[in-house]
Amino acid sequence: MRFSINIPNFGDFADPRTVARVAGFCRIVRRLNDHLDADADHVGVQVIGVEPGRTAMPQWRRLAEALAPERAAV
Repeated sequence: MRFSINIPNFGDFADPRTVARVAGFCRIVRRLNDHLDADADHVGVQVIGVEPGRTAMPQWRRLAEALAPERAAV
């Protein structure tokens, strides 16, 4: 599932598409944390859009911080 919301979109929560995207993101975060809370030692998440030959490490770090900030420093 691709997920992106531009900051200006947050001002218009009357838009059903924005609400659906935020709700979808919240479900993803909850599911990932459910796995980690159940003592999973890893959860697979893919970063999309990295140029060939480039590392996705910066995006993975930002994604970890966004999805599980209390666990990202581990």
